[in-house]
Amino acid sequence: MSGEVMLAAPGVVTSWLPLAPILTPLGIGLLTLAPLRRSLRAALLVGGAGLTLLFALLLLAATGAGSGTVLVSTLGGWAAPFGIVMAADRLGAYLSVLGAVAGLFAAWFMAAEEDPARERHHAFAFFLLLLTGVQLSFLTGDLFNLFVAFEVMLVASYALTVLGATREQLREGFRYIVMNLTASALLVLACGLTYGLLGTLNLAHLAQRSAELGPNAGVTAISVLLLIVFSAKGALFPLGFWLPGTYPALPAASGTFFASVLTKVGVYALVRVLITVFPQTRRCRARCCWASGR
Repeated sequence: MSGEVMLAAPGVVTSWLPLAPILTPLGIGLLTLAPLRRSLRAALLVGGAGLTLLFALLLLAATGAGSGTVLVSTLGGWAAPFGIVMAADRLGAYLSVLGAVAGLFAAWFMAAEEDPARERHHAFAFFLLLLTGVQLSFLTGDLFNLFVAFEVMLVASYALTVLGATREQLREGFRYIVMNLTASALLVLACGLTYGLLGTLNLAHLAQRSAELGPNAGVTAISVLLLIVFSAKGALFPLGFWLPGTYPALPAASGTFFASVLTKVGVYALVRVLITVFPQTRRCRARCCWASGR
């Protein structure tokens, strides 16, 4: 299915709204890098998280309960599968709101809790970058851009984990980044195999082409690989061994956001890709989920 056909499908509406919750924390995060007074940077932090929540709520309202509306933004005018596409359905918009709510409360806590050592190393900017990655993961319409979202979150979360440079933070940060870099490498491999087999990485196209292909050993192998990747990102058993030591090493504000959102992004990706994109691998997926303890 061409990008033009996808945009012309019933319920699909072209809009700038899916970009707003992504670009807002990114742009304001860059502003916090300027040599401003601490109070102004704290106001930018909370204001950026608040604006992100506002745009996420507008996105949720625009998708409409039961309407089946999907909002799509194509960057640079390039339609899928060649361009970067952001897409927001009801599930993505709802999780965007939940992530923004958690981000606002964590930002408020971080702004109230003065920590000169961490703020000197741009903790506010890294937090807003982390919020950018979370929003991008919920609103992307492309498997490779989902990988990009995970990498944005990884860079920001690793920086927030090791800021302060205590022995416990460095030990847990090393474990965290090794696990997540391994998962990211497997995700890149899965993206390459998917493109080689199906000729696209756009999620809507993948759903159609995998359905046309029917039961296939290659699709099943890719599904299992993605299950491993997203289980590691979501800290599902037995791949969640990195989680228990990481959160206690974080300051309270960052740890709150990590615990409430980050692993849920992995679970969301698992649901989004393995249920909506590769539904024909249901039996294999059920067995793998049972084996992983979910």
